[in-house]
Amino acid sequence: MLLRSSSESSVDRHPSNPAAEGFIKVDTEEGGKTEESPAEEMQQRGQVAAEAVAAISGLATDFGDGPMTLNILLSSGAGSAFLAALVNLLHVLYYHPLALLSVVEGLSLVAFSIMMLAVDLPTHNRVAMELRGFTEGFLKILTRITGKGAWYGYLGSAVFSSMRSNNCWAAGAWLLGGYTFLVGLIAGALGFSKSRKLNRIRREVGLQFDNDAERVYESFAVDDPSRGMTREEFAAMACNN
Repeated sequence: MLLRSSSESSVDRHPSNPAAEGFIKVDTEEGGKTEESPAEEMQQRGQVAAEAVAAISGLATDFGDGPMTLNILLSSGAGSAFLAALVNLLHVLYYHPLALLSVVEGLSLVAFSIMMLAVDLPTHNRVAMELRGFTEGFLKILTRITGKGAWYGYLGSAVFSSMRSNNCWAAGAWLLGGYTFLVGLIAGALGFSKSRKLNRIRREVGLQFDNDAERVYESFAVDDPSRGMTREEFAAMACNN
């Protein structure tokens, strides 16, 4: 005679009642699962957020390592803003020609995006060069990476808001406005990171040379001091600190 163990005798694996068999199956399948505590769930969410921040920071660093890639990114952001602003202006002129505030807003967004196209597009067109010179003379902040990041963030959100308020191409508002805003975030993160690194180098070089700018220049500008430091000489100074 065969004897069943206590665990086998407590649960009949082949009951005559089909409903009981279903309850047993669910009970045995769920028995192996463990419920996560709220603390573990919050920890997992924190890890996901940290990974997202690290991904954005790494993306900004990668763009910073390649100047040509950064130029392409900024040019595409300007082109995206211009396309969205132009579509929005045409929509307002066609459907709401008497809405003067909307028309002025659309014209302003187009003008701002054209200005950023002139600043960031690698072109030697006469009009573009004149706009670039005007920007460098009177809007210097728009020629700096951090300033461009803040401006593209504003331009993307302004284009998105204008298109949505005018009921103009909802998908385009999300895609073009969102992409321009993302370009602003990346450029702003890159500019902030580079500014912190330069400030750290400035402090360390100042401590090393007792804040004597002439000694710093004489120590590193060895190729042609009359024309300033080369990129390699500046990189050597930064690496030494």
